[in-house]
Amino acid sequence: MLTLRGHNSEVLRQFYDATTFYYHNKVGLNSRPNAFAIFSGTRISQLDERHFPGKSDSEYLNSCKDGVKKNETVTYDFINQSYASIVAEDWIGAFNWPNCKGYDYPPTDHFCNAMILRSTVKQPKKEEKDFEKYFYKAECQEPYHKVMNYASKFLDEYNGISKFVVIWLSLMTHDSASGLYRTDKYFANFFRKHVNNLNNSFVFLMGDHGLRFGDIRSTRPALPKYLRSNEQLILNLKQNSRRHTSQFDFYATLYDIARYARKDNFQKWDEHDFRFCFFFFSYH
Repeated sequence: MLTLRGHNSEVLRQFYDATTFYYHNKVGLNSRPNAFAIFSGTRISQLDERHFPGKSDSEYLNSCKDGVKKNETVTYDFINQSYASIVAEDWIGAFNWPNCKGYDYPPTDHFCNAMILRSTVKQPKKEEKDFEKYFYKAECQEPYHKVMNYASKFLDEYNGISKFVVIWLSLMTHDSASGLYRTDKYFANFFRKHVNNLNNSFVFLMGDHGLRFGDIRSTRPALPKYLRSNEQLILNLKQNSRRHTSQFDFYATLYDIARYARKDNFQKWDEHDFRFCFFFFSYH
């Protein structure tokens, strides 16, 4: 992973004690296999049989056709504990691309699907031009502004309540090597504004697979403020930041936060083997 330098990076280090993970790997070509790995711990991609004999088959052969149910992702672990929840994306959902089923129904309290459909489904030419003109250009905004404003209102509205937030932005950087840099100050201001809202949160800022034509990658995790003095946790974090990790480790982290760490008020950070705890998809 290359370390990005800029206003947002400085804000994350200054206010969130952020740690960069230098060797974090994608587990598939595009967003969908990475989303399955992050939120369900499931590998949907086929592996090379020569290197993984007998273990190369996808763990979910019909993932595109059958979609994903809320209670089969770690999202449900947070929702089931009465977390206020939101999934906000600016393009076709991570579980949907290219033409896949995705969720059966909105998985969270707040879901940005209406804006995604309005922005991506083919509309009559006049309506499409009007939408672009009045929804974005008239306010000198791009899709990421709308999504982040939505998320900002959510954080303010549920202040003091446990929250599970997934913001998945594609249009800003998917085809642009400069997208992160030209929006740097905007996101620096966002994280500076919401320091108090996020002080007791685990924050992960990352790319799911990065540019297809470049090497730029960034992962910016941050800890709740009251845990930044936990020596064992910080030691674990620093050591892991130099290890080879992937989206499956991301899932294990979310699983730990939802199922185990909270039982000890996030104070116990001994090593734990989660391999026999996960509930993977099983289809016949």
